[in-house]
Amino acid sequence: MCSSDLVCHVSYADLVTDPAAVVQASYKHFGLPLDGVEPAVRRWLDDPGNRSDRFGKWSYDLADHGISAAEVQDRFTGYRERFGV
Repeated sequence: MCSSDLVCHVSYADLVTDPAAVVQASYKHFGLPLDGVEPAVRRWLDDPGNRSDRFGKWSYDLADHGISAAEVQDRFTGYRERFGV
């Protein structure tokens, strides 16, 4: 996951799948103490005040911005290939 001493790249898919594991891996990578990290992350995740939709849900429609899904995929092909998204 982490590729150098100064940077720890995080996969969005990993972050969504198991955020506590990603935080622990990041702490470990930077030599930070792991004591209590997982329970603290789990408490934060379980707190309804931290839900991403706590202020309501918002959906975006590409057509509202004059672009199509095909255009987005075309423009971000290099990025998507490099980062596996």
